[in-house]
This record gives sequence, structure tokens and C-alpha cells, in this order.
Amino acid sequence: MNAIATTTVAVSRAALMIALDPEPSGLPRSFVVPADLGLGDAPSPVPAPRIRTLVPESLRSPKLPGGAYVSTSALEAAGLLGLLCDPTLTRVVPRAHTLGYRVGDAWLRFVPDAVALCRDRGVVAYAFRFTWDRAEPAWQATERSLRRAYREQGVKFVVLTETLTFAKSARENRRAMLRHRVEDERTRDVEKVRDALALLGLPTTVEKLRRRARLPVSGGAGRALRCLFGPALAGEIGLDLDRPFGGDTGIRRGPLA
Repeated sequence: MNAIATTTVAVSRAALMIALDPEPSGLPRSFVVPADLGLGDAPSPVPAPRIRTLVPESLRSPKLPGGAYVSTSALEAAGLLGLLCDPTLTRVVPRAHTLGYRVGDAWLRFVPDAVALCRDRGVVAYAFRFTWDRAEPAWQATERSLRRAYREQGVKFVVLTETLTFAKSARENRRAMLRHRVEDERTRDVEKVRDALALLGLPTTVEKLRRRARLPVSGGAGRALRCLFGPALAGEIGLDLDRPFGGDTGIRRGPLA
């Protein structure tokens, strides 16, 4: 019996038939366990392999199950930071499900590094790969098979590499946004910053906003930035991530404004 069929996770009757029958008639060439793609109310992430470079980093976001996750590799942490700071995504679940897919007469399985629910209710499965791994012919063939299998499930499949996730300034800025955002939007500083934004208009800079909001010179840029992280994560505004955050950081209209 195929290893997929022996998994302890409950599978649907159709999925079990696929795993047992090498030539299924009229059945799809792929299936997902659990059937909700791991985006349900009580997700149970697939455990990571034990043989893995351990570079733990604690990530916190309301988009994560339970609000927190400890990543186990630098590439995973960088990839998740990008997803958690993407305002078009409402939910991010690391290692959310197992995809079973057929290549020839063989059934294979794949666990995505993350699965995300979009605001338009679409679903995206992500794989995080280094560029040299992605260039390997074996992975290129696997990637084509995964795209076909996920397309059959109505899921978009995206591969992210270190060229998109490892840029130092952007990575550090995203980490700061998640760690230092002002949780209570009713604070006086947040009200002053929002009022100043309405008067200044966009685009502008953090320093111009600080002066308009009449925040103190000492530490004022940092206070203004912390007040901007929430609106930026919500897509109301956009912040320039290409350089370290500071008074000259640009502020523009966000993708969801």
C-alpha cells in the first residue's frame, strides 16, 4: 500500500480510492489532506522533518494559527515575514496540508512551506527554495507537476526564493513592523498621526509626518513609524521597505486604500 494511504490523518473516501487504485477511473490525479487545505478553524500543521537546519525565529501575527509560529530555517523565516506583511493575505498557515499527486504510475506527496488565504477568498500554496535548488532539473520537473496538481485543486502555486525574501533592509523592516506595531489604535499618538496624514496627503515622509503631528524630535520618527505599522499591514498605506526605516522613509497610498 502506498505510504500516503497509510497516513494517520483521516482522508476522504475519494482520496483513499486514489491512493489505493493505481489506475483510478474518472477520479482526479491529486488530492489534499485535510480537504480544507489546512485553512480551517483548527489547523494542524504537518510536522517538519527532523533533519533540518535549525535556525529558530519566533514570528507573531494575528494571521498565524494561535498568533505565533517558530520557524526552523532562515529561508522559511524570511518567506513567512513577507507573507505576514502582505495586506492582501488574511491568513497564513505554515505546512498546512499534504498534497498527494500522481506522476506516471507513482503517487507522490508534497507539503507546502505555507498556505495563504487571500482577501478575495483565493488560496495560494507557497514553496520556499534557494535559487540553486530551483535551477535543478529534478525540481523543475517537480514544480511543473505541483502546478498541475494545485491547479486541479483550484489553488495557485508560487515558489519564493532568497532573491525576493532575503533583501536585508526589507527583511529587517518587515520584522520591525510585526514586532513594534502599536496594538491599540486608540492611543493619542496614533490619533495625531492619522490626523496629520489626512492633512498632509500622500505621498510624504515620516519626518514631515512627525513634524505635522507635533511629535518630539527625540524618538519622534520611531514613534511615528510605530503608529504607521498597523495601517501599513492593513494595506491603507505603503512604506518604503528598500532602505532602513527612518525619518526619510517614504509613505504612499497602500494597495487596499
